Amino acid sequence: MFEKTKKRVITDELATILPNEAATLIWEKFDTMLTYQAIKQPLVEIQIADAVEDGQLGFLFVQDGEESQELEGAYAGPTEFLGKALIVDIHDRVDGIYLDFADRLKAYLMTMPAPVGYPDAEWRRLTILGKYQAFVKANF
Repeated sequence: MFEKTKKRVITDELATILPNEAATLIWEKFDTMLTYQAIKQPLVEIQIADAVEDGQLGFLFVQDGEESQELEGAYAGPTEFLGKALIVDIHDRVDGIYLDFADRLKAYLMTMPAPVGYPDAEWRRLTILGKYQAFVKANF
C-alpha cells in the first residue's frame, strides 16, 4: 500500500483548481506521514485550511478508523482556492497514487440541487469540476 515508487497523479479536474505549489506541499506532507508509517488506509482525505497563517498552510489528514493528523508547511503560492470547502483525497491504486476531489465532496456535489438560476438539465450535465465551480460561485 502506498509504495513510494508509484507514480503520483493529480487528476486534470483537480489540477484546474489546486495550484501546483499546494499540491507539492500536500505530497510532501503525505511523504512525511509515510515515513512515520502514519498512513494506514488506502484512502486518505485531506481537509485544507481556509487561509494561510504566518506563511503556513494547514492540512488535516483523515483516515477511516484512525486518529486524524494535523500538519502544516510553508506556503507562498496562490490562495484563491482557499476558504471554498475544497477537500481532496489521496487514493492508492494499482497504477499509481492519485490526488483528486474527495469522494465526500463529489457525493455532496452530485446530490445538491442546482443553484438558483441554473437550469436543472444543465446542472445534471456538469462534471464535478463544473459543479464545484458553480457551488463556489453561488456560496463564496
